[in-house]
Amino acid sequence: MPMNADPSAIRITSTWPPFSGRETEAKWIFCPWLEGLPSKSGLWIASLPIHDANAVLLAAITSQSFRDMPTKPAFVGVCLLDPFRQLSQVFTTLRAAGISGIVNLPTTGTFRGSMARALDDLGTGVNREIAMMAQARDHGLRIGGVAMTTEASAKMIEAGCEFVLDLEHAEPEIHSATCPAEVVR
Repeated sequence: MPMNADPSAIRITSTWPPFSGRETEAKWIFCPWLEGLPSKSGLWIASLPIHDANAVLLAAITSQSFRDMPTKPAFVGVCLLDPFRQLSQVFTTLRAAGISGIVNLPTTGTFRGSMARALDDLGTGVNREIAMMAQARDHGLRIGGVAMTTEASAKMIEAGCEFVLDLEHAEPEIHSATCPAEVVR
């Protein structure tokens, strides 16, 4: 049954390890592609086609410095609508790097109204992200979601997400984003 989680328990960071005294208390989502984006708007700007988010992620997790880290993030932000890669290969690489879960970040869920409908009509919207989350789950990865609507949140929980971050009500600071979440137990 869904229940409210402690919002301080889920945090987003662009660096690994995160710079905080609360590493052991938090569930971290590692999003290296946020590095250099404005801390107040990075999660929204990252939804635009300004960079290859998965290339940045894959470079980070396959680097020697990451491999040498004693702890790995439980979750990483993956662009689930990547036109350049087979996601099954991305998921295999994540597992080989010691990553146990993914979150749909960046997400097209930040778009609303006619833009959101157009993206879904083209097969590149939130519904496609949810289908790719199920594929990640089928590859043995844990899944978490990011949603801007209760409808999308419900679909993500139905797909098996352990939590759904409510970005509409989140504090968007990158290194210490706290997000209201629903946790499925």
